Amino acid sequence: MTGGVSDHETFEHPVACVIAVSSLSPDPINEIHQLNNLSTPSIVFEKTFMDPTLLKYYVLIHDCTKGNLDNALETLDRMRRTFGLHCNILKINSVDPESTTLPKDRNAHIWARSVAQSKLLVMSHAAKDPTTARNSLSSITSTGVPGTLADLTSQRSSMSSPVYSTGNNSPPLALPPSENQSLTLDLLLRPEVPREPYGCCMSNEDINAIISVLREMLAQSIIPYMERNINHWNEQVATSRKGIAGRFRRYFGTGSKGPASAQQSPMAGPNGGVIYPHSAPEAQMRKLADWAFMLRDYKFASSVYETAKKDYASDKAWKYYGGAQEMIGLCQLMAPQPLGAKNDVDHYIESAVNSYIHKAKSPFFGSRATLLAFELFKQRNMYRESPITLTRMTAEVSDLRNGLFLEQAAHCYLKLPRPSVRKYSFHMIMAGHRFNKADQKEHAYRCYAAAALVYDGKGWALADDHISCALGRQSYQLGKSEEVLDHYKKLLRESRQSPQQQAVYMKEFLSVYRDYTNKIEADPLRETFPDFPLPIVLGSTARIVLSTSQATNEHNDAWAELEGTNLAASSASGQRTISAVGEHVLVTVSVKNPLQIPVILTDVILGCEHSTSTTMFTVPVDAAEEAHFALYDQQSPEFQGKVSFAAFDCDRIDRVILEPGQIRTLTFEILPKQEGQIKVMGLHCNVEGQVHAYKDIVKRGKRLNKTKEQMMSVMYEEDKSLDILVAPEMPLLDIQFHSSPEMLLSGEVCELSLEIKNRGKKGLHNLHVRMSHPTFFCIGEKKGQGDLGLYSNEGSSATESIEVDNSLQLTTSQRILDQILSPGESIRIPTWLRGEKIGKHNFLFVFSYESEQEGTAMGIRTLRHTIAAQVLPSLKINAFTRPSTKGLNEFILGIETENLQTVPNFEFLQISSMSASWIIEAVEKSDESEEYRSIAPRQTVFTYYRIKKSGLATAPALTPERFMAKALEKLVIGQEKLKDVPPPLDLQLCHLSTVRDFMQL
Repeated sequence: MTGGVSDHETFEHPVACVIAVSSLSPDPINEIHQLNNLSTPSIVFEKTFMDPTLLKYYVLIHDCTKGNLDNALETLDRMRRTFGLHCNILKINSVDPESTTLPKDRNAHIWARSVAQSKLLVMSHAAKDPTTARNSLSSITSTGVPGTLADLTSQRSSMSSPVYSTGNNSPPLALPPSENQSLTLDLLLRPEVPREPYGCCMSNEDINAIISVLREMLAQSIIPYMERNINHWNEQVATSRKGIAGRFRRYFGTGSKGPASAQQSPMAGPNGGVIYPHSAPEAQMRKLADWAFMLRDYKFASSVYETAKKDYASDKAWKYYGGAQEMIGLCQLMAPQPLGAKNDVDHYIESAVNSYIHKAKSPFFGSRATLLAFELFKQRNMYRESPITLTRMTAEVSDLRNGLFLEQAAHCYLKLPRPSVRKYSFHMIMAGHRFNKADQKEHAYRCYAAAALVYDGKGWALADDHISCALGRQSYQLGKSEEVLDHYKKLLRESRQSPQQQAVYMKEFLSVYRDYTNKIEADPLRETFPDFPLPIVLGSTARIVLSTSQATNEHNDAWAELEGTNLAASSASGQRTISAVGEHVLVTVSVKNPLQIPVILTDVILGCEHSTSTTMFTVPVDAAEEAHFALYDQQSPEFQGKVSFAAFDCDRIDRVILEPGQIRTLTFEILPKQEGQIKVMGLHCNVEGQVHAYKDIVKRGKRLNKTKEQMMSVMYEEDKSLDILVAPEMPLLDIQFHSSPEMLLSGEVCELSLEIKNRGKKGLHNLHVRMSHPTFFCIGEKKGQGDLGLYSNEGSSATESIEVDNSLQLTTSQRILDQILSPGESIRIPTWLRGEKIGKHNFLFVFSYESEQEGTAMGIRTLRHTIAAQVLPSLKINAFTRPSTKGLNEFILGIETENLQTVPNFEFLQISSMSASWIIEAVEKSDESEEYRSIAPRQTVFTYYRIKKSGLATAPALTPERFMAKALEKLVIGQEKLKDVPPPLDLQLCHLSTVRDFMQL
């Protein structure tokens, strides 16, 4: 008896019938006649498409422990004389298990697994009945208790047929009373032992005898029987229907309407289909091809299928047509010769699937055709064609089946010669989606997790968001709380999602996190969420400056050049910021909101660590939580925005609102209270008032590129710019420029006032300054000489001799204070700013100073300061000379002056000259008018003066030219330690007022 058959194919139709009698029967021949009586046909052949003509094979069962073997062999001879050669004897051994004569090689419970498989088969076919739930074995329910094979036998009378039928006239199958819950493979893993110990003590010799009987039945009876029928049907049916004559006979027959012809006419089947009786030529053609296929004559079977499918198409028997197309494709795939055209096979399978699903409404057979073709494609290593076959079924309504097909198609892409990883991940995502719709959360999670491994780190933001969202929701439904948070936090990052979608992600994450903390009984504002993505801390922007310094990130190269000497003098501190006990230090760090929705941060505080050592920084592993725990445990009104620790105090920012995509700079003030080191480690904050996050502030040092190893890899030196070296009480310099102009004219000299104040608790001395524009400034001259004598003796000419040092010196720094500046004391130093060059200028100053107390660990302290000014164009001056007619050593000096301004007028007040032997005099006046003292905008004026030899000039004993020649001579001959100092220069400084003495040409 078969487990189930179909009307359009004969693979599950019986070929032979086994009739068995016992050797202990008093009249075995008579019993065989009764069993072989055709007047009461078996229920298997109630369907018209079932052929009752079968091969009958007669088996005599002999129990070696209960009968005489000689009598059994005599009975076998009588059976062969009566029923032919299709007879055999089957020996079994039913020795009592408690007997002492058991065979040593016995195989107990040999039938147990077969009994369980039979039970599983019957129950599965019962579940496929239209009156029960088709898609799940869990629909098999009963109020009974689990039964055995005997229970199934007792239910046999209530079943109309063990064969699955699609007819509407079949009574419903009674479900076995042995299942009350979902059926699993426990029947196979832990099979039930039959109640009767039939054949339970069979030896290996008995088992081999049974195998021999089966092989003999197959080789000597069934296969020859099938071959004879194949030849007969080929001559009687197939040959007559091939060719054009057979086609005409098919459509233009004699038109006989007798009873035999009526029995061969197709009948209406379910879903508007067609069913051929077993005697119809179309049914016999299908049976001929099926039997040839089973005997592995694939070429002949394919030709018969080709012939039969045309009849099926003309009769609109789509189920038969789809089956023929399916078998043609399978024949080509299973044939030993190579495929002629791969597209032909795919065409047959596609046509079969379309006929099964869309026309015959039989998705089960469509799925079967897909799976068979898929397995055969894999056997031939045709992994490129396999996904096409599998994805063809994805339009079917069964989400579970489609998910399975999509997953298998995805794995095929990995087995290509060049694996298509992105196609694999894409199909895994679609499979996970279908599994999720089918309420198979575990399978959906597995598929999405596999796809996440491919998309991770590839920059596919939208795909990553979809996968993370799906994994998060499925993890939540599966009860994986920690994995839910891991997946949802990936959604809180910069992406192309809409603000509304990101708001949904944030809401879902906060809800899940709240449930998780309630589950583990944790405080969400005390426990830190690891690796939380919000906010983004831009570590490269973090800076530490003293409270008196000007915070700026510009002109880093210029600052480094100015501070080079001082840094070399205090290299022991490295790149660390040096502060003293009681001095405020400012820490600035920028944070970014990567989302397109506002994010609120509360209780923002720096995570700092303190070490008493000034050379090596060591802190416990869990010290990063100190600031947060102190803030959490000490919430009280007396905080006033600060958190107090044993070694320092730190600012706290109560609330920060980060707008979408905003980068905001936060400033914190740290007040050291003990000597040692303070290291800024990270930033603590509460996000949306529900999640506590800790973000490390990571800042890389300079790229290393000295050794070969460093050049071959990316290595950076250790950055110590976020370390604060806290020294004992030190002086603290505060600088301020008073009356500093924002704009001045080219060549204009402005008087400033530099205020120097000591805000520390120790006196300072040895104050030096280095400037980025030293030609613009003159610092430290006394007030009485502030005008440098430029306007003295106005209204008359005056000449004086001055002595100037002629030695060249590299003025890297300028000392501006000789005395000790006590704590709290301030002093003002006059300073002059001259517009040297046109344009906008940022003047950088680096002040360095030392403590009056010697031997301090800090050494030299530095202070940065910057001011800005714009120099505007004023006058354009060109000078030229010509010989004078009054004397040999006299010349006329002509000066062309152009006013480049558009608004103001310029007035000449004085002209000065400086030379070793020449002086300047006025030319005789020719016009008493003073209109030429003023130059209007965009006007050009020419003025003339006389220059002549000064009578006060004396020839020096050693001129600068002779001194240089001697120095070069000593250098050429290799004389070392040149200590000669050039003699000073005697210069004639001449002032000429233009109030009355001027001339215009």
